[in-house]
Amino acid sequence: MQLKEFSLFVPIIESGTVLKALETAIPSSAIEQASARRRTLRER
Repeated sequence: MQLKEFSLFVPIIESGTVLKALETAIPSSAIEQASARRRTLRER
């Protein structure tokens, strides 16, 4: 049996790219609503 060589690498992803992807996937209004709900629950 012949094994193939492979290598592992750690992708370097900038935080701005991650935030942009999140913004694309989740509307900012939904994030703001969730944050507001969380604050309300914490104050109770």
